[in-house]
Amino acid sequence: MKLIRWSVCVASLVTAASPALAGDAKGRFVVKGGKASGTIAPTQATAFVARDPRDARNKVAEVVLSEAAIDVDAAVATLQPHTHVINQDVIAGRNYVLLWVASDGHVSMNATFGQTMTQFVDAVGDSLKATLTVNTPERVAGRIFTVAPVKTMGGDTYTVDLTFDTTVTRLPAGTPLGAGGGAPGKALAAFLSAVKKQRRPAIKAGLAPSAVATFDESYNSPEENASSASDLLQAWLPKSGLKIVGGELRGDTADLDVEGEMFPGTNALYLARLRQIEGKWLFDGAGMVGTLK
Repeated sequence: MKLIRWSVCVASLVTAASPALAGDAKGRFVVKGGKASGTIAPTQATAFVARDPRDARNKVAEVVLSEAAIDVDAAVATLQPHTHVINQDVIAGRNYVLLWVASDGHVSMNATFGQTMTQFVDAVGDSLKATLTVNTPERVAGRIFTVAPVKTMGGDTYTVDLTFDTTVTRLPAGTPLGAGGGAPGKALAAFLSAVKKQRRPAIKAGLAPSAVATFDESYNSPEENASSASDLLQAWLPKSGLKIVGGELRGDTADLDVEGEMFPGTNALYLARLRQIEGKWLFDGAGMVGTLK
């Protein structure tokens, strides 16, 4: 497949079962020609459970090949570990390679030059190859490489030959929640209804303490805070067709799977987190985790 070069600007939770240790990474990703000429030479490999870029309903291992070890335990405790990782201080401004390794052996890649945020995106096919020696829920290891220099649409060429071996960090298994999300799902629906109707007392009453500051700015009037809540949720949850399709319960934390339209014609998967405090399920945050087929 032809590679497209593009640039973007990236703008106490449940913990993993045990502290994660970085694995090993060796090799180089080399770009020649154009403004992005340079080398990425990672030494650290870290992996965590993420959503498949091809279809967010499926889970894959996201592997971070970096020059310094990331805080993977902090990342997996959030709703959006990928976003958390690429915004960590040890990654900011540095070069790194991301791999998404699916259970069927498919591998996709995003190599990023941190100073310019220039990204090289590709997937296994004619030019990019991957050999996996281990691909289990607990560990991934293998090699990703090119058999010849790959020319991008921007005129650059790249070669890659990287090996990696690391455990996959994941949260402890929770109790599945069915369609509708049970009691947490009902609480989310009530909270969204309060926001839609601009019912200010109900909005504030439906928030977990950790989320209050986001929705209740002291410099805003109550009416402005209610309007701001609506704007935030428009960014964090589907614009239309919102449906709670399932989720997972871990103690007093529920992460709900929410599907709907990101914009007309494009469906996406979102996660919404609620916390049970004094017997009530309260909204703690939400975000989009990937598009759907």
